[in-house]
Amino acid sequence: MNRLGGKIILWGIVLGMLVFTAIRTLHFLMQTFPPDQQYVAFLALVAFDVGVLAWFYFATNSAEGAAQRTLAYGMIFVCTAGVIITTVGDMVNVSSQNHLTSTPGWWFTAALWGVILVVVLNVVGGLIVHLVDPKHQRRLAQEEARDSIHKATLASIRKKAGEIAPRVAEQVTQAWEDRVVQEMTGHLPVRRALPSPRSEVSATPVVEEETADLDEAWLARVNARVERERRQRLAGVPDEQLTEEEQDAKWRGIHEKNSEWLERTNRTAEQQARRKAVMQEAARRRVEEEDGLLDGEALQQAGEDGKKK
Repeated sequence: MNRLGGKIILWGIVLGMLVFTAIRTLHFLMQTFPPDQQYVAFLALVAFDVGVLAWFYFATNSAEGAAQRTLAYGMIFVCTAGVIITTVGDMVNVSSQNHLTSTPGWWFTAALWGVILVVVLNVVGGLIVHLVDPKHQRRLAQEEARDSIHKATLASIRKKAGEIAPRVAEQVTQAWEDRVVQEMTGHLPVRRALPSPRSEVSATPVVEEETADLDEAWLARVNARVERERRQRLAGVPDEQLTEEEQDAKWRGIHEKNSEWLERTNRTAEQQARRKAVMQEAARRRVEEEDGLLDGEALQQAGEDGKKK
């Protein structure tokens, strides 16, 4: 009971003195405003007497972290200094007006600058105390971590771009080359070598030789292209970075692509073989026809010779 009573008496003294200083502070601040704006001085009490109580409550109940607590306790003394300046300044000013004492002019100027400094420190302190809040600090740390991740990602992208640029450029160039070749030669008729009318012995061997050269050259180009695309696909992603299922899918896709190429190659080879057979048959018929004509001419000549005899 005695402790509670002592606290009540102590707080009564503190509040009573704060009421007295608040009146003195308000009177001093009103003199810094025009007559039609003196009511604004009530708002300025927030930086002085009310500020003492507000910062005291914040420091003892709401401050989190060493930075907030240090700032809050420091602002208690700043507001208290402001209260002392305004109280002493107002008492000296009123006493001088009542001819109780004489005060030099610089005294009031110094008190005015002290009031300005206290107001400014309250504004700055209110901002800083929110910036040093632990929640805000954690949020800033998370943003800094994200910034570091973004920077590392951009650096990795730039590095990878330099590595994959030649491979991508090679594939794009190859695709462009294939497209141009297809556009320029896709509608040209197939050249067929016909035997000479007077070539009886060498017609069939020449056709066979040209067709064989055509088949070998075409198959060589096809095999080279298949091998080139296979290497490009394998150079895309290392197997160590793929799961077993992804590796199976990758090699299954490569096998399917190779199967398609081989199927197209076999179809083309069959077409070449049929074309070769047709050309050989035409050459054989041509030779037989010419042989028949020669036999007929020989018989006719023999008949004429018999009649003459």
